[in-house]
Amino acid sequence: MKLSLQGVILILLVPTLLYSQSPGNVSGNLRWWLKSNVGTFRNAAKTQVALNGGNLFTWDDQSTVSNDAVNATAGTRPIYRTGFINGYPALEFDGTKFLDASVGPGVGRTQSFDMVLVFKLNTFQTTGGNDGVGTFIIDRASVTDSLMSFKIVNTNKYFYQRRQNDGSNLGGPVSSTPVNITSFVIIDYFRNWASAASSTEGIYLNGALEVSQAGPTGNMGAPLLRIGRHATDATAGTDGFFTEVALYNTNLSAPNRQRIHSYLGIKYGITLNSTINYVKSDGTVIYPSTGSHSGYVADIAGLGRDDNSGLLQSTSRSQNTNYVITATGASSLDNGDFFIWGSNNLSLASGSTDVDGTLIKTRLARVWKVAETNEVGTLTLSFDLSAVPGAKVGSDLRLLIDRDGDGFADNDQTPITGTLVGSIFSVTTAATTTLQNGDFFTIGSTNTSTTPLPVELADFKVTYEHPDVVASWRTTSEINNEYFILERAGEDLSFTDIAQRRGAGTTTLPRNYSVVDDSPFYGKSYYRLKQTDFDGRATYSSPRHIFIEGNDELSIYPNPVVEGTFKVKLNQPRFQLTELEIFDQQGKSLQQDVVTERDLNLYTFDLKKRLPSGLYIVRVRYNGRQAFLKLAIR
Repeated sequence: MKLSLQGVILILLVPTLLYSQSPGNVSGNLRWWLKSNVGTFRNAAKTQVALNGGNLFTWDDQSTVSNDAVNATAGTRPIYRTGFINGYPALEFDGTKFLDASVGPGVGRTQSFDMVLVFKLNTFQTTGGNDGVGTFIIDRASVTDSLMSFKIVNTNKYFYQRRQNDGSNLGGPVSSTPVNITSFVIIDYFRNWASAASSTEGIYLNGALEVSQAGPTGNMGAPLLRIGRHATDATAGTDGFFTEVALYNTNLSAPNRQRIHSYLGIKYGITLNSTINYVKSDGTVIYPSTGSHSGYVADIAGLGRDDNSGLLQSTSRSQNTNYVITATGASSLDNGDFFIWGSNNLSLASGSTDVDGTLIKTRLARVWKVAETNEVGTLTLSFDLSAVPGAKVGSDLRLLIDRDGDGFADNDQTPITGTLVGSIFSVTTAATTTLQNGDFFTIGSTNTSTTPLPVELADFKVTYEHPDVVASWRTTSEINNEYFILERAGEDLSFTDIAQRRGAGTTTLPRNYSVVDDSPFYGKSYYRLKQTDFDGRATYSSPRHIFIEGNDELSIYPNPVVEGTFKVKLNQPRFQLTELEIFDQQGKSLQQDVVTERDLNLYTFDLKKRLPSGLYIVRVRYNGRQAFLKLAIR
């Protein structure tokens, strides 16, 4: 604005408050920071922002280094996708696309580093650790001896592939957890060079240390880095999505790593390992996973604002497929405010009678718990109840809150009504009064006829009572339950129906059920329950497995086998053998025969190749059963 004072024109500049931002406010030694929600351009001059479905030319570095990731070739640029994860965009790669850093990462030959990645794979290739093919997530931009790459190795594991500047010591640490192709992950791989005689390297996954091992102590300067593809193999790349990359040329301390992982977890709705407490950028705990909220560590998500991290999360949900809750419309998000929730992960197909029984007749078994820092004002919680069996009427549904920690039976907080649109039940609350730090909450119903919440399965087990398998289960309540079907499967997990038991409809009384399977499989087999409502909706229990050793229904001879022929005899005329397979002690299949002819109940088999002397396993399939027999070869 301009003011005239005694003929002098004064220009008053109103400064804009700028924050020095970094992941989790960890700025020291930050050499690279790329995030999908800022700095994405479709030209080299960075004057044209990326458009949904269009190519991305430049990914602008948010650190002070100005190390932009670029690709000047249109056909191999990633695709920009808006609203991809928790409201944020993502960059799509297809195995051939990539971005190259503009300058080196500044990791010296005898220097530590920490690389943090947020990505999701759709598919991957399985390769060895000492080759240059497969699914590369990070590699070098051109051929060098030094490597600081990250790829998929062996059958399905994450792998930090390193090599020294002189071409020696190719290898690196391998994760213990398999590759995730359903969700985004936070990967943190590192080298901690302590001295010329001491170095460690390893991988973190979603905040928890996967592997740490002694590493080479020689020169390992980092090359110019490439995101999304191998340096020379045009198909050895990431088939999936990136949202964020951060690189430090130092070893992160445990508190700093926790700040970074917490920032990324809240931002993208990625649930950290249950051993990790969420913190804001000053280190204050905002979700105590290992303390008061232990047991409520599934599908963690939240609203919050942290200016030092550039985080402003006014809408949020977990990225997991069973997320259920979306929170929107926080009316008062000031710096340092957080509203976070996590669940006990109980089945949405199970109910509970922990209710007052007068107003509220039943509720979901799944319960959530709140951790609130300061207050976020009014917000709307929307519950996706599509995975909850049975019909639903909006006027029957209530948000239930337990504040004193003794359960939901006493309604210590008045149940709250909402609106139901399709399968989405929404409640608008004032967070300071309706939901507070430490509150438990869930969804209840006032009418078990029009809004039946599910059967509560208290127990399900299978036991071997020679010669039968007995399956038994118990319910503590049932709503709209027409019948159960017991299903059985062999090791191929192909389930078939065994028996049906009529359900009790709707009841709050315990019920016991059982089925006798008089034709069980020998070896390992699985049983599960399929529960079907009167409206035809079905849910499944978790499978139970059982192993039955031995078999008096068939025999194998001669045993040991000296020549190349042996016989299998079925001791019941009604039985018919359909398939035989031979395995070694490591479970490798060596021979398989489909049986189409027989001589009464005696079957003759020739070993198709000479096998070394030793003990083998023969799997026999007959009359819907399978059995495992030991066969010695001399």
